[in-house]
Amino acid sequence: MKLENWVTNNNVETSTDWTASGADVTAGFTTTDPQEGTQSGTLTFTADQVGNKFLQSATTDFGETVSPTAINTTLWVTSSTPGAVVSLVYSLKNATGEYLGQISTGNHTISTADTWELATYNKSGLTNTFNQVLLKIKVVGGLSGTVISFDDVKPTAI
Repeated sequence: MKLENWVTNNNVETSTDWTASGADVTAGFTTTDPQEGTQSGTLTFTADQVGNKFLQSATTDFGETVSPTAINTTLWVTSSTPGAVVSLVYSLKNATGEYLGQISTGNHTISTADTWELATYNKSGLTNTFNQVLLKIKVVGGLSGTVISFDDVKPTAI
């Protein structure tokens, strides 16, 4: 079974499906220079980062139990300062929404300020079964005043 583009509002064109988690960071949206469409999602750091910070999607319910062998995701990312590290965390849930565990990906380090970079994450060899998933875009290394933007999030489970 191939589950393509299962994140609601994957182009981040409205504000209802993406939220921030963690203190000292806020989720927002900007219409200034999105990678595509009319806006991109942002995380703005109000203090130097302590602990994990996430921009997270709404939970997707597949309506059935799924057991993909791989999850591949691409997204565009830019930052007002280089050096932050971006990774993905997939929180897995059963049909009633009970947390089952998570799958984490490798890292993408933002190399250049104010330049869109394509980040690609491939996670294979999965054996998990689940009914619902919440995608969290994890950031490590955000400094006070840094704005990190995300756009065109495309996950595919195979």
